[in-house]
Amino acid sequence: MVLIAWWRALLQDDTALILPATLAHEIAHQALGHPGRRILRLLTHLQCAGLAFGVLAMALHAPWPLILVTAVVTVAARLCLDRTYCHDELAADLHAVTLLDRAGIPGRRAIGATLAEDAAAEPRWHALTGWIFTGHPTVSARLRNLRQGR
Repeated sequence: MVLIAWWRALLQDDTALILPATLAHEIAHQALGHPGRRILRLLTHLQCAGLAFGVLAMALHAPWPLILVTAVVTVAARLCLDRTYCHDELAADLHAVTLLDRAGIPGRRAIGATLAEDAAAEPRWHALTGWIFTGHPTVSARLRNLRQGR
């Protein structure tokens, strides 16, 4: 009984919600089957193969159109991979809310507190353009997704 009262007291403080929210987010990735998906492996292999082929083509002085096509394929694979990771992050946030709610923890508040903590540490370059080149959406996009519940 004391443990339950202690836990409920901790839940009144948003910073105490960060650990369960982070764990729920990572568990949500597993529950949604994000790691090891075939498309992620395919895009990763395509990106690596394109990079290796591009380096080889330049070393062998291949015609520039071949090098250009290789570069475009490599960049396209990377952008598709990053876009897939962004969708996965947004889906994991929403599924974490459900998991936390089922456990009796205010899910939306917990994920919101975690994202608010992340917002303080997010570099300005990522907030402006980093979402294009990284697998994580901006904190503002994640908060908007959380509010809209999509």
